[in-house]
Amino acid sequence: HEVNFINEPHNQSNSLEFIAEIFGYKKAQHNLDLGKEINGETKAFLSVHSDSLFIDFPLVRYEKGDVAIMYNVFFYKDAAIMKPESQFEINSLLEMLKERQDYKIRISGHTNGNARGKIIEIDNDVPEYFSLSQATKEKNGSAKKLSLRRAEIIKKYLVNNGVSEERMEVIGYGGKKPIYEKFDRLASKNVRVEIEILQD
Repeated sequence: HEVNFINEPHNQSNSLEFIAEIFGYKKAQHNLDLGKEINGETKAFLSVHSDSLFIDFPLVRYEKGDVAIMYNVFFYKDAAIMKPESQFEINSLLEMLKERQDYKIRISGHTNGNARGKIIEIDNDVPEYFSLSQATKEKNGSAKKLSLRRAEIIKKYLVNNGVSEERMEVIGYGGKKPIYEKFDRLASKNVRVEIEILQD
């Protein structure tokens, strides 16, 4: 519900794409061809008032089989501890699960590559999920184990905030399911957590 000023597109199609991508909801997109009459499905979501264009984005929750990447959940290096900037998206997941009591999910962790290395974990019963300044323990292990520990810490956070443990399963894939090649400039995106809706 904010006014945004958009520059005229300088592309061959003279078109604009408007995308709403919010964790917990399916991606919504509208395409607008400037200079052409607005019709079809897009017309139902657009309205013009004075010199402003208003666009509605009906948000629809995920369905069974949908897989969402938590693009804004980040971990400290070699650690199953989240960075503070992860809180908003983790709490969006929590909100979704509280709203939709019928959801069961799979939380899967992924790394970039399969090398063994250091794994830093929280070492107390009342953890600070988003801070390294607490008691930790350090072990060596596989990338698969690190990815599993990261999925498990998210599950633990959700359980400690009222979500039934029976509604969640976790898995660590390590580097078995990369999005990009290991040395691609976007390879850092291989380090991620995905949420799959198993039941709705």
